[in-house]
Amino acid sequence: MGDLFFRVVFICVFSCLTALRLYFRIRSGLLREPLYNSKEPLGYILFRSIVGVPLLLAVFQYCFFPGRYPWSYLCLPLATRIMGAVAAVIALLLLAWSHRTLGGNFSTGLAPKNNHNIVTEGPYALIRHPMYLAYFVLFVSAFLISENWVIGVTGVAIIGMLMTVRRVREERFLIERFGDSYREYKEKTGTFIPRTKK
Repeated sequence: MGDLFFRVVFICVFSCLTALRLYFRIRSGLLREPLYNSKEPLGYILFRSIVGVPLLLAVFQYCFFPGRYPWSYLCLPLATRIMGAVAAVIALLLLAWSHRTLGGNFSTGLAPKNNHNIVTEGPYALIRHPMYLAYFVLFVSAFLISENWVIGVTGVAIIGMLMTVRRVREERFLIERFGDSYREYKEKTGTFIPRTKK
């Protein structure tokens, strides 16, 4: 398996991700919504925008001009790159399952909309943030497949901010909206890893 194979896998993964997100945005009526929500703090937007630029450039460079900047590449074992490809497929399946389970409750904003409910089925029966988990695995996988550390560092930095700072704010909105119902759901589920039964 050569570099061309992994580049094709990388492009397929991100093409599937783009198609998946577009499909569910259209299905949920979110296609015309702004990229950033009005309740999103300016700091979050700036961080994602600034870190997102080198990420997009690194992805573009890897897809169309691989090897042009040798300093941005590491040499990883073949087995590690294969594991990255397998993990990327699993992450895409988890993302699709999460989207399908959410249905009309899918939103790109921090706060739930008035007609939203607490979803406790599918992956949400086990963890509260399967989409964040899927994206984290995807970005780690993208690094393993491409061997490009810029993709890895910037991708993980963005999703890391979402999984920590943004998630806390998001859950605060959910508690304000659903009260004890969400608190009870939170007690029964893990954040990103299923909670072990006592």
